[in-house]
Amino acid sequence: MMAAPETRQQYGDQGKGAERPGARQPGGLGQGAEQGPQQPEESNRDRVRRLLLVPLGFRFRRGTDATEARRSLDALADELGYMSDASLSALRGMLASKGEGSARCFWPEPATFRGFAEIVQPRPLEEVPALVRWFRSVEGPRAVEAGTLVETFLWFEKKKAPPLTPQARAMVTQRAQQNHRRLEVISDRRAREVRNDAQDLEWERWYRSTLARVEALVARVQREKQGQAVEQDRQGQAPQTDPAQDTTRTAEEITR
Repeated sequence: MMAAPETRQQYGDQGKGAERPGARQPGGLGQGAEQGPQQPEESNRDRVRRLLLVPLGFRFRRGTDATEARRSLDALADELGYMSDASLSALRGMLASKGEGSARCFWPEPATFRGFAEIVQPRPLEEVPALVRWFRSVEGPRAVEAGTLVETFLWFEKKKAPPLTPQARAMVTQRAQQNHRRLEVISDRRAREVRNDAQDLEWERWYRSTLARVEALVARVQREKQGQAVEQDRQGQAPQTDPAQDTTRTAEEITR
């Protein structure tokens, strides 16, 4: 069986006067003394390993490829990197008893980690990979042109998935039309100096704030996409296929 990732090397008691490599001498560095190599800054992936994966200490089942096992834990650490130290510690406590197998000693499925992580500290919607990929594809500019940015964003927030089916797209479009009509009524009342209801004004502020938030997200991911295309062209690489335009891939593959 493959053990969980090893912790960093710990320096134990090496005898009286023994020191941890790289430690400073008492009184500081003397004249002419060379300063030891600085410890590299801890990466976000290593932070998740230290606070969550290593303490859990689960194992992979017999026969699991070592490279694939390491890759899966690295991907999990990257995915949970948005969480704070306190949240990772809380998540560790929740997952300690969630191991698989009769002895509860094997790694739970990634979905188990995601589910409990969502309870402890929900991931900012702008960082959800499926949403980023959706707005990064041709669907981002399409939503801008159709005026459905906010409604698509809210669909993601509720469903944790994009509006893929014709029925889902129709519902998003209908909701957008209703919201635009409400904005028009509020603006018309303001232009005619007719008092708007406080609830309508609060909703208008929320809607416009959310719209600005999503517009910024789409602009950012589209800039990143264009920058990568320029870099690939400079290096003579073939451009990557836009997932939303690749009809050979399933909806689950596009948004996974």
